[in-house]
Amino acid sequence: DRDVTGVQTCALPISLVYGLTLLMTPTYKAHASLEISYPDLGFFSAREVNGMGQDLTQADIQTQVDILQSSSLGVRAMKKLMQDYKAKGDTVHVLRRNLPIPFLRERRVDVADLVEEARESLDVKTADDQSRLVVLSAKSADPSVAAAFLNTLTNEFIQQSMEARLQTAERSNEWLTKLVQQQKEHLQDSERNLVQYANNADLIIEN
Repeated sequence: DRDVTGVQTCALPISLVYGLTLLMTPTYKAHASLEISYPDLGFFSAREVNGMGQDLTQADIQTQVDILQSSSLGVRAMKKLMQDYKAKGDTVHVLRRNLPIPFLRERRVDVADLVEEARESLDVKTADDQSRLVVLSAKSADPSVAAAFLNTLTNEFIQQSMEARLQTAERSNEWLTKLVQQQKEHLQDSERNLVQYANNADLIIEN
């Protein structure tokens, strides 16, 4: 009898663990990759901007990794993805579990919670020390949400980079415009000084 009691005592915690495992909703991980490269800045080449004609360094790539992992970009991607879901009227997802009890097989979850879960689990790292390839991953109880979040994040990263590129081009254009204006004014001042000198010296300037 003691042997049987011992087996039953051990079997109870095991059955509880098994039951809790069944109740848990599985988590899925999505992966994405992104190659980091210099943007085309138009008038200034990328290497000129970087200085001394150097190529991308690991520090440059790590900076982009930090941007991808930043909370600001993550929140931006989350807001954009939620706008897309709401536009489609897709705000609640039904998650299914392999359970014998019918009313426990489905779990309704707010999409906002799934997207937040994906954002908080975001992991970004370089493929290796010599590569420009960056690998991203995110987890969610809904695999489609995890994948959608990574797609939105990379798209928003590219969009943000383009916006920064445009701002750089606009600042460069403003600087060139001011430089041309300054040279024009300097030339006009020089011409006026020359005319004044010629008049004072009774010289005739032929055009």
